[in-house]
Amino acid sequence: MNKFKGTEGNWEVVDNGLSVFTENRIKSIAFDGQICRLHTGTSTYKNAQANAKLISKDPELLEELIFIVNSFELGEYSEDVKKLIKEATTI
Repeated sequence: MNKFKGTEGNWEVVDNGLSVFTENRIKSIAFDGQICRLHTGTSTYKNAQANAKLISKDPELLEELIFIVNSFELGEYSEDVKKLIKEATTI
């Protein structure tokens, strides 16, 4: 099964819910460990916060999804889930 190739470690939401950083960043260095910064643009502030929260959980969600695929028989969903994992882990 493919493995996550992105930034390792826990990701956390900061900057009033608009940025996602790694938990082990060096806070005195600008943008160190930054995964993404969301801008409200045409969406609302609450939309941006919700998107940041979801993005921050991506590595954990992927890890759990891989665990589920490896541990349980998913029947007709198995190939769809494996395809999603491959798309998420292939660069």
